Amino acid sequence: MGTNIPKTFEPKIFRGLEIEDAEKWIKRYELYAKMVKWTEEEKLELLELFLEDRAASWFAIQIKTANTWDLMKEAFNKKFNGKENELKAWKEIQSIKQESDEDIEQFAIRLEELFNKAKVEDETIKYR
Repeated sequence: MGTNIPKTFEPKIFRGLEIEDAEKWIKRYELYAKMVKWTEEEKLELLELFLEDRAASWFAIQIKTANTWDLMKEAFNKKFNGKENELKAWKEIQSIKQESDEDIEQFAIRLEELFNKAKVEDETIKYR
């Protein structure tokens, strides 16, 4: 299991807070697992090491039924990337304003990330 990959590549601890981007986090976790050559079973077993607080409590319950990596990832996305997060992103889009210290490129990136979270792909809807 694993190789000598610098610790800086490890995903940060995920707590399940609203301010965390669960979609980015799980992608980084999978990328890290690929770098260190974890098996699907190791991804599932070691996930717990990267979770704390609300996310760790959720995991303790889920591990009883989500006994494969694919099932756990699906459950993770349902819990932390669900409809509630889509609606929250959509609400944020409706009131978004460029920050005074934010250049146009940073603003465009932030807006595109919100569109992705809200699952808005239609260009006509994006720029109404």
